Amino acid sequence: MMEEEEEEEEGWRRRKKKAVRTALMVACENGSVETVEALIHGGARVGLIDATGRDAAHYGAAMGNALIQHYLQEAAQRHSWASEEESGNLSSQEDRDAHEEIAKLRQERAHFLQKIRGLEQLQDKQKQEERKRKRKKEKKEKERKERKQGGREERRKGRKKKRKEGRKEKGREGRNKREEGRKKRKEEKERKEGRKKEKEKERKERKRKRKERKGGKEERKKKEKGRKEKGKEGIKGRKEGRKERKKKKERKEGRKKEKEKRKEKKRKKEWKERKERKRKERKEGGREERRKGRKKGRKEKEGRKGEKGGRKRKEGRKEERKKERKKERKKERKKERKTQWL
Repeated sequence: MMEEEEEEEEGWRRRKKKAVRTALMVACENGSVETVEALIHGGARVGLIDATGRDAAHYGAAMGNALIQHYLQEAAQRHSWASEEESGNLSSQEDRDAHEEIAKLRQERAHFLQKIRGLEQLQDKQKQEERKRKRKKEKKEKERKERKQGGREERRKGRKKKRKEGRKEKGREGRNKREEGRKKRKEEKERKEGRKKEKEKERKERKRKRKERKGGKEERKKKEKGRKEKGKEGIKGRKEGRKERKKKKERKEGRKKEKEKRKEKKRKKEWKERKERKRKERKEGGREERRKGRKKGRKEKEGRKGEKGGRKRKEGRKEERKKERKKERKKERKKERKTQWL
């Protein structure tokens, strides 16, 4: 049982050792000084790196990273070479060389750090000077604004007025400039349109010449002229016809409206007269009519007459509408026939 546990422990240590070695090699390749340091220190603490520090130092040298090599050598000395030194296995010359190399690297590192610190100090100084300049500038600006806001002397000497006039002058200049700009744009537009028209003219001219080159120029011209004349006459005739028909229609509609107005006027007049007559009759009396009951009879009779008249008027209007519709249909048919032949 104990043997199995020991074997398991040994296997675990081997795996761990291998993993640390691999990690060391990768760290050396990547040039990560901190990782290398941590791996060596951590590995040595748990006893996983005994004499491997030298191997790692060789990896560092192979990678060409002096700083990593230095850390690895230091670590190797601390953790694995110490025992060899005590036993007298390490030669004094090698030891001295290693120590000299380490001292040299440390010195270089210190010098580098000092340089960085010097640069940082210089940057701080520059920032302070910049802040000082900024404060000075702000102070000056503030004083200038205060002086500007005062201006009693200016107002007393009438400078305000001058400034106003200056502004007016500037305004006039601006207006003039805008006007000139507008004129220029207008001229440019006109030029463009002119060029466009010229191009169109040239295009038409080229087209005409092309047609002439094809032959039969005079004949074509005559035919074209004849067609144009006919077309013009036709257009003119149709236009005049339309105008005439329109006028006729308007006159007819006007007469119709006038007639309607006269009829309406007549009806109103008759109605007024009838109303007035009845009012007078009522006023004059009519005791005899009331006694004999003729008033009632007359009313009924008039009512019947009114109904009869209303019915007749209604029928008359119906007849008129019928005639109008008939005329409209006739016109439509006539128009269709004309358009078919055009």
